[in-house]
Amino acid sequence: MTATFASQVVESRGGDVMVAQNIAFGLIAALMIVAAVRVVTTKNVVHAALYLVIVLAGVAAQFLLLGGVNVGPNTLLRWYVLHVLALPFVLVIFLAVHFWRIRKDGGISGPL
Repeated sequence: MTATFASQVVESRGGDVMVAQNIAFGLIAALMIVAAVRVVTTKNVVHAALYLVIVLAGVAAQFLLLGGVNVGPNTLLRWYVLHVLALPFVLVIFLAVHFWRIRKDGGISGPL
């Protein structure tokens, strides 16, 4: 009835899903290593660039497998303040300057 700590962790986190994610992570890492070696060893610049694209796509895939960015409460507060207070204030300033310039220059008259 005793189980190892690793099996308890796998069972508590969803079992098969975690195993599949670990396998996918390992396969992507192996592909990235092969592509990184090919970036350095290939003589064709275009092929090196394509292998580099594979490495960068692998980094993005691993980032997604790990769960992405953790957005905390401070980040959400800054995002809220910027988009609800600061951006509308800047918009009002630009509109005020625009209307002031229209009045100063004599309005919108003449053919379009």
